[in-house]
Amino acid sequence: MRILITLVVFLLVSACATTQNGTDSSGNTAAEINVRLGLGYLQQGRPQLALTNFIRAIELDSRLADAHHYAAESYRQLEQYARADEHFKKALKLAPKDSAVKNNYGVYLCGREQYAKADRYFIEAVQDKFYTSTAEALENAGLCARESGDNELAAERFRQAVEHDARRARSLYQLADLSFIAGENVGAKVFIQRYFSVAKSNAPSLWLAIRIENALGNKNEVREYATNLHKNFPDSNEAKEFKNFWASQ
Repeated sequence: MRILITLVVFLLVSACATTQNGTDSSGNTAAEINVRLGLGYLQQGRPQLALTNFIRAIELDSRLADAHHYAAESYRQLEQYARADEHFKKALKLAPKDSAVKNNYGVYLCGREQYAKADRYFIEAVQDKFYTSTAEALENAGLCARESGDNELAAERFRQAVEHDARRARSLYQLADLSFIAGENVGAKVFIQRYFSVAKSNAPSLWLAIRIENALGNKNEVREYATNLHKNFPDSNEAKEFKNFWASQ
């Protein structure tokens, strides 16, 4: 199953009133205003429209790293990879210490199956003590490592992610799954219980919990999770898998 890494842009867009000197009331330049407008479209899932603003921003100020950064992300979403790579590199040249750019470039590189290079950029990002999205970058690194087939490195990165954010649900689920695959069933149970303590159960997590408890010989727990699975997700693929599994017992 292919692991997908989703890049989310969190910046909010505010209304801008431009003055005659090409700035708004807050002192933002016309190029910066175009970046903000483009981000609004990017958040709406409209990368082609967003790109128009980012290109305009670059025309107004070619040294604006954010314009290149988000132009690269727009091109990535549009699957114009050569253009995306070009603008990521320009953003990094203009802002070599920007960890957000490094994280997002890592996402791009992973999508292009350049896994080792992607991991280097993720780790560069998390080495910045002022970076506020360390757990996210480490989780991205874990997902990328798992995509590459390196489960050992993936587990290491997910562990690092939960060390930074103990409530990182996706990383906890991944650790439970990787532990189960490795035959470390007691550890897998610890991680899936930690997952349930911070996130709502869903069909995949319940099915994983069923298999973990079955491996541990805990039949009562198997029945409890199975009841939850069939009650809340009766039409899921996982419910069908459990039915086949139970019939073979």
